Amino acid sequence: WETASARAMHQAFHNGGCCIAGTSAGAAALSRQMLAVGDTPALPYRDAVTLDIGLGLVHNAIVDQHFSERRRLGRLLSSLALRPDMLGVGIDEDTALLIERGQGVEVIGKGAVTLVDGRSMQNNLPDSSPDNPLELLNVVLHVLPAGKRYHLSDDSLAPLPENLKSALTLLTTPGPLRV
Repeated sequence: WETASARAMHQAFHNGGCCIAGTSAGAAALSRQMLAVGDTPALPYRDAVTLDIGLGLVHNAIVDQHFSERRRLGRLLSSLALRPDMLGVGIDEDTALLIERGQGVEVIGKGAVTLVDGRSMQNNLPDSSPDNPLELLNVVLHVLPAGKRYHLSDDSLAPLPENLKSALTLLTTPGPLRV
């Protein structure tokens, strides 16, 4: 990611307010911790995924794509077991997540976006074997359907639950400028 084009994207994103988008693997590459390789187990396993460094434009999240269609919840949970400080973002096919820096998010398209928050999670990753499913406790899941907007400051109609507001704050906080 230490290329001239990556630096130019960071400059445009951070200093120019440029909108940067990606579809499929391009969406996954926007995150700092990118899901690089992974099976699609029904349950989370210790060695189900490999993470790598992405572009870092979505700094505090791991993004997965084709989420509901390819039943990737086990894969995203496996990722969060490795990086519980991150927010898991599963984006369905024909669906987009518009992230407005410091403001909120909007889901556009036909499906939904699944947010998985493992920041308070307890897991047995250090003691687990590759052959047994992981134990993950206190994981928070939000399903945000297309056509919905979630703003951090607008609580006038329906206040956001505190755990969703916390997750959205993390998601909408940009990472550092990479130069």
